Amino acid sequence: MNFRKIMPGNFTVSVKDSRFLFGCPPESVKALALKGEAMPENIVLPGDSYRGGIVQTTPEFPFLKSVFLDGNYVKGKKLRIIGEAEQLARVRENLHLGMTIPDRKTLLGWGIPLSVIEPQEKISEYFLNPLRRPDGRLPQIEDMAEFIPFRDGRVIVDGVEIRKSGRNVFMVTRGSESMPVDLNFYGTQPPPIPIEMCRTDHKRSAFGVIALSRCTSGFDLAGYTTGFLLLVNSQPIMVDGVPWTKEHLRAAGFHSGEIMAFIRSHVHEDHASIEEAIINGKKAHLITTLEIFHCSVQKIANNIGWSQEKVREMIVFHKVVPGVPFRWYGATFNFFRVIHSVFCIGFEVEFGGKKIVYSGDTVWGSVLEKMLREGVIDQQQFEAVDRIPRIEADLTIMDAAGGPIHPDPLELEQLEREIFVTHRSSLPEGVTHLKTICPGQQWELVPAKTWNVGDINAVISAPVFSGLDKQWINAILTAGEIVDVFPGQSILQEGSPGKNFFVVLSGAFSVTAADEVTAKLGAGDFFGEISLMHGVDCTATVEVLSAGRILEIPRELFLDMVNSTELGERLRKIHRIRPVLMKCGWIKGLEPGVINRIIGAVEERHYSANEKIVGQGELGSEMYVLKAGRVKILIEPNGFEAKTIATLFPGQYFGEMALLGNGIRTATGIAETDVVCFVIKKADFEALVKEVPALHLIFGTMAEERASEL
Repeated sequence: MNFRKIMPGNFTVSVKDSRFLFGCPPESVKALALKGEAMPENIVLPGDSYRGGIVQTTPEFPFLKSVFLDGNYVKGKKLRIIGEAEQLARVRENLHLGMTIPDRKTLLGWGIPLSVIEPQEKISEYFLNPLRRPDGRLPQIEDMAEFIPFRDGRVIVDGVEIRKSGRNVFMVTRGSESMPVDLNFYGTQPPPIPIEMCRTDHKRSAFGVIALSRCTSGFDLAGYTTGFLLLVNSQPIMVDGVPWTKEHLRAAGFHSGEIMAFIRSHVHEDHASIEEAIINGKKAHLITTLEIFHCSVQKIANNIGWSQEKVREMIVFHKVVPGVPFRWYGATFNFFRVIHSVFCIGFEVEFGGKKIVYSGDTVWGSVLEKMLREGVIDQQQFEAVDRIPRIEADLTIMDAAGGPIHPDPLELEQLEREIFVTHRSSLPEGVTHLKTICPGQQWELVPAKTWNVGDINAVISAPVFSGLDKQWINAILTAGEIVDVFPGQSILQEGSPGKNFFVVLSGAFSVTAADEVTAKLGAGDFFGEISLMHGVDCTATVEVLSAGRILEIPRELFLDMVNSTELGERLRKIHRIRPVLMKCGWIKGLEPGVINRIIGAVEERHYSANEKIVGQGELGSEMYVLKAGRVKILIEPNGFEAKTIATLFPGQYFGEMALLGNGIRTATGIAETDVVCFVIKKADFEALVKEVPALHLIFGTMAEERASEL
């Protein structure tokens, strides 16, 4: 009986003619080969599916090697997988997801349309056809692997007894010879292949890519499989993460907490980096299609032993639809479906006038043409994939593994275009246009800007940006431009097309409409949004009164923020309420920023004709500004009949005395018609007064004037 340690938590045991692999973390196939060992025909799963930041039960690539590279299925041999019954059920599901797609009933239950299911069914069947059984039936996972459950903590395979003596501890016995196998390890599980970087002085580009690995295949001993950081606004998005993600990130000068989102092109086991974020309690933002999302949830749940519901709770899903632009903090993605045995996507992404193309895993060239001729794919599918390496881009990253389900590098070479290839660590002789990838390689397409601390603070403290998350602030700092302006300069011209969105950082500005000055702006105020949001020409002229600085935000980014954050509703509320409030004399003298804060506190309320809004003698806590309709104001002197003292019209206000003093209403307000009011609550008013003490004086004067009228 021979025992050999491959890595912590991973051992081989040989007993006569039988060989067993205990523990099955990622890259087990490579780890064994690097030790000079062939893949055993038996895999024993530990009790802990996830340990030390790494999934410990991932036999997908040993299974694929057994079926396709070693040809064991056609030889009538099966890979044996030994574990607890429930564990084996999860592994069986994952092997199915790595081989083909879920059944139609499952996909329809997920809400996947037939227009997506049926084309992929044909493609998946096409790739499985070489394995079709003599009776014409496509093989099932059980035809290619045997799942052997522990019964009462023991199994016997080829005369070898394996008994569990702990969650991760086994006793292997044959005849009188026994050997313990302890898969427990403490601390980290070191990666089986050294993690090296050709460079570590990476720049935090505004837009670019950093390769975390050599981006080779799941069977190539030269390095790890595909994993990239896509930098958008200098923030990293993980694209098809690599095993031992944390260690790769650290070697590249990043840490896992920085990852803004994950793009998953498909669910093969070598792209399983999202588990670490979820298991550590951090919600992971996942950008992918609906079908890949559901496959990912199922696979992650199986990997870490959680329910699918619990996994879904830990994922913020950003659904992409191939053919429909997807906006992400100023970047525009266009995702497309590619041709693979499982659901798979690629994308092109533009930012700052630069473009990156990433193919995902796909066929191309002569194999793609053959699939078209045989009716497996239609012309539209063919053209969508055929165009990928032909897209005009600043950086193209393309699958070039060769074989039945990947592009042939010699065919790609004929395009005579620079393409960086995945799934390969070397290229055939004579290939000059294609380039392999070095771990740590960086492509900087848009350099990051340099900001001084004062400007950063001015942008962050601008009231219009309150409530925006840090990713939007990063986007503003990346795309925004600070412009020095001088007296007499016109920034916007009434009647001219809109430009961009502007925020005043310093200086003074006048706003003129129809030859009348309607507002004066200072630090913290903003302008230019109306023409952008409503698709109209500028409604006013903005001129510089005193030298200052403004932040100019590009139209596209501003509209992204409007459509994706509460900023849009906040601005729409300002546009809806400000014209009414500006009819109130007391508000005209306030600074625009103060007016906007008041608007933020206002809520809209509707009343029917003859409905009482406020009652004399009641304790009040709200003030009203009339937007539409008429309100009758009455007083009821002691012992006398109520009499009408005023009728209010849109733009007039009432109830303001309740915001001061004891809040007792001095009059009754009744809706004479259907009425719409803007309401300011006392608690909100008091919060505003703390920010702007002058409001207390203004309202005090208003209350005195109103009292003299009664």
